[in-house]
Amino acid sequence: MIDLDNTLAERETALRRWAQEFSHQRELPSGAANWIATIDEDGYADRRAVFEAIRSGHEL
Repeated sequence: MIDLDNTLAERETALRRWAQEFSHQRELPSGAANWIATIDEDGYADRRAVFEAIRSGHEL
C-alpha cells in the first residue's frame, strides 16, 4: 500500500516528532528539527542524501 497524500498516516507529523527527539537526544542546535523536516522535502528527497546531510551537517 502506498500513501502518496498522507491520508493513511501523517508522515510529516511522525517525521517532526522523530526529528525533535533525535535533535534533543544528540543535543543538536535549536532549529535542527525544522532543518531536518525541510531537507526531507515532504518525503521526496532521497533518504540517503537526507541522512548524509544530517550526519555531515552536525558532525555525527
